Amino acid sequence: MLFQFNIYSGLLLIFFTHNLVYALILLQKWIRERSKSAFWLALFLIIVALYLAPWMLGFAGWYDTESYRAVIFSIPFHQLYFFGPVLYFYTQAVLNPAFTFRKKYFWHLLPGFLYLIYALIQVANDYYGNGGAFPEFYADIDFDEWYQISGHVSILCYLIYSLKYYNLYRKVIQNIVSFADELTFKYVKEFIISCLVIIGVDIGFRIAFEIFPDFANFIGSWWYFMAVGVISYRIALRGYANENFRSKRIGYTIVAENESNSAEIQADYAEIELPKDELTNSQLTESESKLREELEKLLIHEGYFKNPELTLLDLAQATGSNTALISKVINKGFNQNFNDLVNTLRIDAFKAKVAAGESSKSTLLGLALDCGFNSKATFNRAFKKQTGQTPKDFLIQSAPK
Repeated sequence: MLFQFNIYSGLLLIFFTHNLVYALILLQKWIRERSKSAFWLALFLIIVALYLAPWMLGFAGWYDTESYRAVIFSIPFHQLYFFGPVLYFYTQAVLNPAFTFRKKYFWHLLPGFLYLIYALIQVANDYYGNGGAFPEFYADIDFDEWYQISGHVSILCYLIYSLKYYNLYRKVIQNIVSFADELTFKYVKEFIISCLVIIGVDIGFRIAFEIFPDFANFIGSWWYFMAVGVISYRIALRGYANENFRSKRIGYTIVAENESNSAEIQADYAEIELPKDELTNSQLTESESKLREELEKLLIHEGYFKNPELTLLDLAQATGSNTALISKVINKGFNQNFNDLVNTLRIDAFKAKVAAGESSKSTLLGLALDCGFNSKATFNRAFKKQTGQTPKDFLIQSAPK
């Protein structure tokens, strides 16, 4: 097979191959572990690899050889209308292990399939309309201005939608588990930002080509695809690492598809009410006040807050109530979300241990673990958020003078 190695084709080949290799590994993970996020990330990397292909093959000599040029013209490599939906479905699959592809989601993919049909019709028309050969000055429809612009606008819209989904997830998870920091999946935000950078680089190059027309050539555009290759390299590495992390975390399932004050929670979770304005105990009904007292007894007197894996479902089962009501009572009765409330109790317990002189017998981390925190990083973040100072500074301040 023709492939002329040079600095341009060779470098893009590295990133092209890298994306396909990681896609294959992730597809194996999907088959082996049924990880939906692995499937969507693999599909995303395949789309990026195809996106790099025309420029890589062009510098490898395919545009200069008629038979190979026909292959490039016949295959729609740039699947811009699939790009956005796939990254959106990947975002959902990472944040919600129960995510499944429903029939209604097919409409997100419809523009991509319509473009495929359009591209194939165009290719057939140009080929057979020219007596069984491509015209001498045939133009690849993948690079039609209308398609490139509309495709990138579509990607941008899905990126914004994905970011809104992620932000809502962050709010909801605070009301469900007491270890929310471990499930923030900051990688997802990095992934979305990386894709936004790709869009920004594309816009930057378009502006540069308008200002410096001499730069608007095959080599000038190569730098853009090189940038996409580098960014996709990082996405693949971080995405694979994130897949390994996700496989260790189970016990939560969330679906958050809109901006309403609730989220659809799979199986045991009903609607979770997010904190609104400042609320007071007087707004609790009589039954809610009794439930608040019961929660206070469980959390404080029976030490439920010391469970590092405590979830809203645990409290619902202990009280014979449901998660929706528990969440509502916590937000209204304690003026905090579930995660912050439990961390406040843990921090109060830590302060009590320090006051009792236990810091001379144990490390700060040891005391934090005894109080229900499950990592040093989570403890430090929660303590700084609640008190405005680090645990070490608090210990120094609390030391007898």
